Amino acid sequence: MTWISFFSSMLGVEREEFPQKECVTAEAQTEKKPVKLQPEKIVIVADESHYTSSCLVQLAEEYPVIVCEDGQKAMLQILEQKPALVIANSQLPTMNGIQLCTCIRNNFNVNDIPVIILSDHPSDQERLDSLASGASDYFSMSVSLIMLRTRIHSLISQYNTVIKKYAVREIEGKAIQEINLQTHDEKLMENILVVISNNMSNPELTVETLSEGVGISRGHLYRKVREMTNDTPHALVRKIRLQQAARLLAEHHYNVSRVMRVCGFRNASSFARMFKQTYGKSPTDFMNQSY
Repeated sequence: MTWISFFSSMLGVEREEFPQKECVTAEAQTEKKPVKLQPEKIVIVADESHYTSSCLVQLAEEYPVIVCEDGQKAMLQILEQKPALVIANSQLPTMNGIQLCTCIRNNFNVNDIPVIILSDHPSDQERLDSLASGASDYFSMSVSLIMLRTRIHSLISQYNTVIKKYAVREIEGKAIQEINLQTHDEKLMENILVVISNNMSNPELTVETLSEGVGISRGHLYRKVREMTNDTPHALVRKIRLQQAARLLAEHHYNVSRVMRVCGFRNASSFARMFKQTYGKSPTDFMNQSY
């Protein structure tokens, strides 16, 4: 997998306390046995009134559900339980659903878990912010049960396919090597991608800002990025911005101008030129041909 591709839901409700302790990861299974997927558990992040007054409560009839009332408590449960899906309200105390989604995407242990954002007052800007944070989908809090259920089933199915594939690879790999630690370069690149992701809409992101964000000198950053990706830091940032722009354009929620701004580009002609050089089409043609 390349570095760029790395970038690139009251019956049965489980109520849990949230002890302030470090999450302990279960030891990996060492002997080769049939792959056993994690239970299709869902973490729902919403206050009591939102949970009981919406279709969310009916999801407990189909899935094991953990309900959390704010994003910080939810993050602890997500790290410990490794659910198959997270549903979060966009307006929560302490840490809202969009901020929670960003935390999930920035944590290597859980960044593949699908996240659905629900909103009491849906808007184009909030939808854009949700998708930019890495959310899998965005709905009004009044979404119908059948629509939400269908999307949940689809996302969990996709998630389980990925988990099964990597679980098989992990078990087979243990026959060759007992442990595979993250190298210094891999950790560095992970940190670089986190800084870029957190500054996606910031057109003022510079190489100096990037080097400060990962804690190394500008020269060292240039050498390591060049060594690992064959790109300069500036080119890497531009490539990731363009990938995000292509993803948003293909989803057809926003026009070219808004996608350009959320991905950190200020000049429309410059954005169009770079996009066409990368994808062979103008942003408008790319969006129109993605239907």
